[in-house]
Amino acid sequence: MKTCGQINIIGLLSIGFAILLLVSSIMMMVIIPVNAFMPKVHSDINNKSLSFLKPDILSKVNSGDEGADKNGEFRHREYHSTGCDFQGTTENINRLYDQVVSNIDDKDTMAKTFGLLLHPVQDFYAHSNWIELGRNDLVESNSDSKWPVLKPFQEYKGVIILQVCDQSKGEHYDIPDGYTLDPDGKVVYVSTSDGTYPGLISATSSKSNANCPNEDMYITHYVMHKDSQSRKGYDKARVLAEAQTINEWCRLQNLVEQSHGQDGVQLLIDSWVDNKHKANSVCLDDAEANKGEKSKSKKKHGGDPGSGEDGPHRP
Repeated sequence: MKTCGQINIIGLLSIGFAILLLVSSIMMMVIIPVNAFMPKVHSDINNKSLSFLKPDILSKVNSGDEGADKNGEFRHREYHSTGCDFQGTTENINRLYDQVVSNIDDKDTMAKTFGLLLHPVQDFYAHSNWIELGRNDLVESNSDSKWPVLKPFQEYKGVIILQVCDQSKGEHYDIPDGYTLDPDGKVVYVSTSDGTYPGLISATSSKSNANCPNEDMYITHYVMHKDSQSRKGYDKARVLAEAQTINEWCRLQNLVEQSHGQDGVQLLIDSWVDNKHKANSVCLDDAEANKGEKSKSKKKHGGDPGSGEDGPHRP
């Protein structure tokens, strides 16, 4: 039989262990950022998609990409494609492109900033419900200019962007009149006067830090993310993230040419690229693929280029 003293000691040890677990959990929540595709996966994506870059440049790109998870300055949702902040995310990507292009004479800073903008680009596929909507195309396949800014309740490539106002920024838009939202797990159906569309949402870290239309669409990062191979949808998200990364390399060349001419592009190639043939051919292949995608989509959807949609459809 245990004595009272033994019971008290065992009880105290149990309480102490429970407190230790609680503190450890809180520390993990504070230290580990909400991110889909762990840092090493981001680097693996870059190493595969941008293998034609010089090793030192690729290292800087990876440093910038992984820095979005390691540096507290970049833990806002626009760096991770979260919180249904699609407008803020696309505006941030374009802002970072401006920084990249303006640093044409500083290859190290340029490469790190390029890596930083790749982070939300890659995270989009792991943090949003794009895969769950049955999409197998890139969210932004045109590399001739900067990203289109995805605005709240805009119809884009056959989906409705589900985002409401951020009152902290003084914004005042909400669900438009006549729109009905019907969530079904990770899929949301949006009924309008023009028909029913699937709705695009992304994972939330907290209800207080999200622009999703209502609580029924607050899907936590744990539920939504396609972070590792054990998660459903990871392989599809990874394939699209790799293809989008290649597309961003092609976009970078085009934006440099628009700002600095062919001399700027030549400087970029000379200072960044190890395998010039491959660096050029991926963009040629990407351009041909986009042409084919648009052609097939026009035949199938009557002029809705790039939809790549194979579900879901409202019964």
